[in-house]
Amino acid sequence: MAAICVYYFDSYSGAAEYLQISQSSVTRQIAAVEEWLGAPIFADTKPPRITPSGLKFCELARETLCRFHTLKMFWMGEQAAQAALSASNYSYNRLIFSSKEDFWANRTANVVTDAPRDAPGAL
Repeated sequence: MAAICVYYFDSYSGAAEYLQISQSSVTRQIAAVEEWLGAPIFADTKPPRITPSGLKFCELARETLCRFHTLKMFWMGEQAAQAALSASNYSYNRLIFSSKEDFWANRTANVVTDAPRDAPGAL
């Protein structure tokens, strides 16, 4: 979730504020994912620019969260799941469920494109 938030807010501090955790926690979470992936998610720029591998990771992570919530709705029953989602953080749900036309389709302009396709972790 930290990587999706940094990508959404173009800032580590914005992501930390949104997630209500420290900026160092956001950085550590992203570093752990980068180590696991074997590729950087963000270039070392201000504001942070997402790498092609990072963009793919964020898109797949968002899809996974959407599928999880769909499963939750199926398992709990739609009415109970909607109540649970309504009781949870509205902004979180808006971030995850934003349509591609709204936010996600327009984010590719911020992708770092100078990484070679055969770089470790390139997707």
